[in-house]
Amino acid sequence: MADGARRRGALVMTVTPLPTVHRGAKAAMVAENWEALNALYPAALEALRERIATCNDMAAVKLIIELCAPKQRAVALDDISPAGIREAIRTGKLSPNEGAAVAAAVKSCADLETLDALALRIEAIERAIGAAA
Repeated sequence: MADGARRRGALVMTVTPLPTVHRGAKAAMVAENWEALNALYPAALEALRERIATCNDMAAVKLIIELCAPKQRAVALDDISPAGIREAIRTGKLSPNEGAAVAAAVKSCADLETLDALALRIEAIERAIGAAA
């Protein structure tokens, strides 16, 4: 992704990383399990409401909140450049810890893009060498 696209692009991310979807069968199972858990969330909330209404069971409330509620809040950023992240911290849209997490995530994505570009260049060089031989 070009720097200009990163500066102008919108980003919505959860500060605490969710299971990452990588290539491979194991990763597909993680993604499928995550989707299945997300599908259960509305039913879990309804069961919690019912349990509170009938039994006033605060242990159930605690259990559901600990297991189902996100550990961090979702943050929407229009500018994920270093200056944009600093501005979000300065204005209080992000805490310093959240800003560090966003910056680390953006850096990781940029590093992956660089590695992908290098891999393509290496493949092109290898093809050129193979064609010349």
